[in-house]
Amino acid sequence: MPARSVTTAAVTALVIAALALRPQVVGVGPLIPAIQDDLRISHGLAGLLTTVPVLCMAAFALPAVHLAHHVGLRRAMLLALAAVAAFGMLRPLLPSFPLVVLSTVGIGIGMGTGGALLPRAVRGLAPGRVGFVTGLYSAGIQTGAAISAAVAAPLAALADWRIALGIFGVSALVLLGGWLATSHAVPEPEEREPRPTFPLRSRTAWRMVGIFALNSLCFYGLVTWLPAAYADLGWSAADAGQLVGLLNLAGLPGCFAIPWLSDRGTSRHRYVFAAGAVTAFAIGGIVLAPAIAIVWVVLAGLGLGALFPLCMTLPVDVAPRTSEVAGHAALMLTGGYAVAAMAPTALGILRDLTG
Repeated sequence: MPARSVTTAAVTALVIAALALRPQVVGVGPLIPAIQDDLRISHGLAGLLTTVPVLCMAAFALPAVHLAHHVGLRRAMLLALAAVAAFGMLRPLLPSFPLVVLSTVGIGIGMGTGGALLPRAVRGLAPGRVGFVTGLYSAGIQTGAAISAAVAAPLAALADWRIALGIFGVSALVLLGGWLATSHAVPEPEEREPRPTFPLRSRTAWRMVGIFALNSLCFYGLVTWLPAAYADLGWSAADAGQLVGLLNLAGLPGCFAIPWLSDRGTSRHRYVFAAGAVTAFAIGGIVLAPAIAIVWVVLAGLGLGALFPLCMTLPVDVAPRTSEVAGHAALMLTGGYAVAAMAPTALGILRDLTG
């Protein structure tokens, strides 16, 4: 495949798509106490609102690249964003918890499809600057997550949790329009590329699964239960919800800087190790010294914010062809999100059992 220059329009399109891929799940965390009170559900059931979309992100990683193989990357992303918007607007209108969960499945399918297509797009757009472009769209994901987490509790306080989720759905519809206006600049992969498959015999691919699983487990565990934990410590719902916004906001420097630095020649695995160590230290601080929450949340955000784009560049680093990048990315996302999906519900059940 001939090298292509990175165009502003193409990167803008990827960032627009990325902005829509987390608000519907990250924004739920600060709303969980209100959702529990309204629908009269346990912590374990409430955790399903995060577990279900993360499971969908695991289950639809490989189907997403198969879809792109048949209908094209731009059209596949269009379908993914349409699902996020449509089910996102439907969910707050539903009266019962089972129906809310069912609509969350539709949101998760859209999120999983869109997230799996982004590394494939980067391979075709910027084969020589994967860290830089991955950092940009990862910053888009972090920004969408940060905004949704920051505004969720205040919106719920002004009206209720259904209004907050409805606004997230409408925002996804606006971003779908943005993708329609800009996606023509995103290059399609070569039509002659073979159909992507899981590299099940690759030890390197399974190492990537392990790294991404730990990163995602920490992230989704924190965004789901960090607000509830600090609400239990006496924080207001709005202040506790802001911690998730701060977590994602603190991740933005890592999203931008670390992938860019890793493109400059230093081995990426050193950055992965350093970011993982910072994340582990921060989570230990939350457990042992919760009073200085802001310090630990900022550190956790820096570590997790760097880890996500670094993980997303790994398939591009190890696979020479676009179809192989798609297969490696699909395996990493499937295995990683399957493990991470256990965190919200498992932690909620643990909370129910122990108080």
